[in-house]
Amino acid sequence: MRWRLVALAGVLAFVAVVTASPHWNALTGARDPLPVHADEYVHWGYARAIAQTGSAQPPDPFSGDKPTLGTSLVSERGFQVYLAMVQSLSGLDWAPLFAFAPTVIAVFTALALYALAERWGAGVEAALWFAVVPTTLRFLGPGFLVPIAFSLPLVVVGWLLALHGERLASALLLALVVTALWSVHLMGAFLVMGVAAVTAALRARREPFRVVALTIAVLLALLVFQAAVSTAGGASGHLPDLPASVPDYGLVDLPLFLVAALGVVVAVALRDPARRVAGLALGATLAALEAVLVLRLRTDVDAFRLYDRATLAAAFVACALAGVAVAWAWRALRERRARPGASPRARGALAVALALVLAVPVGAAAFSASQTLRQPYYVMMTQDDAARYATAAAALAGRPHRAVVDPALQTTPFSDVTGIPTLYVRDPSATSIPSEIVAFFRSGANDTYFLASTSTDVVVTSGTLHSPDLRQVAPGVYVDDAVSAVRS
Repeated sequence: MRWRLVALAGVLAFVAVVTASPHWNALTGARDPLPVHADEYVHWGYARAIAQTGSAQPPDPFSGDKPTLGTSLVSERGFQVYLAMVQSLSGLDWAPLFAFAPTVIAVFTALALYALAERWGAGVEAALWFAVVPTTLRFLGPGFLVPIAFSLPLVVVGWLLALHGERLASALLLALVVTALWSVHLMGAFLVMGVAAVTAALRARREPFRVVALTIAVLLALLVFQAAVSTAGGASGHLPDLPASVPDYGLVDLPLFLVAALGVVVAVALRDPARRVAGLALGATLAALEAVLVLRLRTDVDAFRLYDRATLAAAFVACALAGVAVAWAWRALRERRARPGASPRARGALAVALALVLAVPVGAAAFSASQTLRQPYYVMMTQDDAARYATAAAALAGRPHRAVVDPALQTTPFSDVTGIPTLYVRDPSATSIPSEIVAFFRSGANDTYFLASTSTDVVVTSGTLHSPDLRQVAPGVYVDDAVSAVRS
């Protein structure tokens, strides 16, 4: 027991180092205390607006438009509300919150997986497999402060309630968990509801062997099919042009999913009905997620970007099952090696087998860590930009403003730091910039008629402006006091 606690502490430390790598890279020593994904900047803006207005339906922080119910539902508003609450209660600045919170959440997620899988005696192994889940720009991951990563600890709580809670209190708590997940990220809610539904179906049958056989057959077939497609490079044919995260993820999750398939087989062989049902429920959920992945790989069907989020969700579900498989193999080999009368050659062979069993998750985790440490991330704002935006925010506080931002800069970070909406919104996915914006900055960004006609009083540039009508409030940030007076 003691060595397992020591191993758990080492695994949690490893998870923390890998998860923190987008902001503190242990390989290169590079440090970036700012968000490193475009989605984080979007959630920063909405959470800041919620904290300032005290409303879950604030105006759009980037354009200044009035809120709509549809926008709220699409933008994972529950996550933004929770984020605003955490920031308000803790008093942390927004940038450090996005830098350090993912590591804390990842450690709690690994601990939750430990609590779940330890019922099979596989807690440490499941936590170690969680270190295999990479953080990439396309599929996100534990290293970003985004809704799906934020919801993972609560997903495990929902699994525990669905798999092991049979009282009315457990059902009520499960309903609360699903409701909370529904407001944060739909995939998290689906993960819990899927496990709960399969668990209920299996418990309704005393001898669910047909369900068991079908689940295993579908799961294994999909895993083999996906492995073949991924290793052949077929996944890249339907995906947009992003940094090379797709092939990296395909190589990383291959051993995880294959070992998870063995975990389902192990669950079938268990004599304990409760643990058997739990393993099969997770296996069926993984099979459903794999079906989504295979459908996307072979077709162009990807409703609501399910492929992106199902990839991370499938890897997360596979962690518990892969932990069960590794723990079972480790115990089985140790028991055979401890049997009296075993020859030295047999003991040596079993020792080698034990080393190989341990090498699979450790090697996969090490490979995943190397990929995560080498991932390119978004640089949407430098620390110098953050400092000058903060200076501008202090100087412009107290009045409503609207800014026009140099096309060489991103607009969302400026709105995040200052709370000032912009004339147009630009992020890394933007394919074009309005021609009038380009013309304004090419002409020297001193066309006051353009500013007055668009009711824009703040100009943000990457250089220096020389205009008698503009007053500098921070490096590269200028205000037209005449337009500002009209806006007030």
